Amino acid sequence: MLFSAPENETIRDRIEKILNKVKTFTNRKRQELHQSIDSGYVNDLILTLTERKCDQQIIRSLEKKQEDILQDLLNLKNETTKTIENLD
Repeated sequence: MLFSAPENETIRDRIEKILNKVKTFTNRKRQELHQSIDSGYVNDLILTLTERKCDQQIIRSLEKKQEDILQDLLNLKNETTKTIENLD
């Protein structure tokens, strides 16, 4: 299927707009990931539980969950970065 020059230009413009929206979205998600990783909420919770001499098994469980979540966030961050690089 062949398109005329004006049709090609219109299609190209639409593709560029879509790519820009995708880049904006992924950049926003990347910033949210950085904020999530930097959040000290879980660390504060673990420290509070430790200070209150809560069950060590609960504290270890929370620490493990925190490690798992941080690893998942880092993996997601890396995937997002690769996707953005591929779009450029």
